Amino acid sequence: MAKDMGETADVVSDMDRALIRPHSARAGAGPGDAAGNGLLEIAADVLQAVADGARALADQLDDPSAAPAADALRKTGEGLGKAAESLREQDVDTLVARGREVVRENPALTIGAVAVAGFVLARMMRPGR
Repeated sequence: MAKDMGETADVVSDMDRALIRPHSARAGAGPGDAAGNGLLEIAADVLQAVADGARALADQLDDPSAAPAADALRKTGEGLGKAAESLREQDVDTLVARGREVVRENPALTIGAVAVAGFVLARMMRPGR
């Protein structure tokens, strides 16, 4: 389990170096551009990169027994690509308003999501076992 968590941390670190750091100077750099909108663009770029990776991996699965996994990866890539487009079309204020609305309408879902996120972060931050 600890080995898996270490590998996950390595993947996240690699994604940070490859996808996020090159764009971090861009966040909020333009005149009149809020830092949050720059971060949305970075998030959209990261989502698009993950979507492209999922599609590329699906294309590499040649084995007929892997066809269901390839289809799932393609669908995931399509969904992430659409999410990236949606992020590019939104501004921070709209997303914050939507988030507040979701929290207000679904408090149990919100508490559950926060609890799961906290559990995952706690497991990732725990020293190796």
